[in-house]
Amino acid sequence: MLTFQPVSAHPAGNCHLLCAGEDAVLIDASLSFCGEQTALQVARALGNRRLRAILLSHSHYDHTTGLWWLHRAFPDVPVLAHPAAIHNLSRPGALSAMHALCRNAALRYTGQTGPDFPSDSFACCIPCTDGQTIPFGQGEARILFTPGHTRDSLSVDFPDEGVLWLCETLGFWDGREGSAIQPCFLSGYQAALDSLDRMTALLPRRLILTHSRMLDEAGSAVFLPRSRQVAEQCAERILDWYDRGMTLMEMLRCYEAAYRDEDCADLQPIEAFRINAEATIRVTLRELRQTEL
Repeated sequence: MLTFQPVSAHPAGNCHLLCAGEDAVLIDASLSFCGEQTALQVARALGNRRLRAILLSHSHYDHTTGLWWLHRAFPDVPVLAHPAAIHNLSRPGALSAMHALCRNAALRYTGQTGPDFPSDSFACCIPCTDGQTIPFGQGEARILFTPGHTRDSLSVDFPDEGVLWLCETLGFWDGREGSAIQPCFLSGYQAALDSLDRMTALLPRRLILTHSRMLDEAGSAVFLPRSRQVAEQCAERILDWYDRGMTLMEMLRCYEAAYRDEDCADLQPIEAFRINAEATIRVTLRELRQTEL
């Protein structure tokens, strides 16, 4: 039976350990400021199990920048990532932005600005392919490319367990009763809808959500259709704001009022939220109004 455990040392970073029998896979690497503590937590939770792989769901800083400490703790474990993620994680401009976001997050959550991640942290990454499988328990884990949140996003299917681990393309929900699903299509609106449809067609029995938890069967049955509806409603809102003549700054204020939940502040600093909001607005207008702001 598959077990799931969040192992990031801080909730702002994502790092999930999934185990079946004597095998385990680790999805995402959390943040640099808690990288050392996260690696220790992973080692404790892993016990005597065999860590088959570390998978990076996409190239954002809160999923990747603790990798240096994890790779140091488990140097023989392959680190798999989308080829586009490996490219992004080698770009000086992307690394500079990630360093800045890591410093901001560390300052917000710890009052200090480090530790920061070495810029060669991602040299260990190996490109994966869509549909690639990893031995896991009595079956396998299957990597599935699910673009939309980013072009390099992936999810992980555990078909023998009836469990599907979802990246943020498929929607973000923090796990609190009464809180809303958040849209997360930063790189492609239609790509996100296509990814939602692809994951829905797998008919998973249970879902595990990034930055969140494993849903029960009832919650899993309704999450993907609801998330698709949220994405469509978000795009409709953005088009309405644009058609009413709003500027980008006005649309950003409306977006923040509609989707920013201060109870989620421990999961996403405001700087990261605003970067994502602008990307969502721009990609929606690019695809549905063929306009660039």
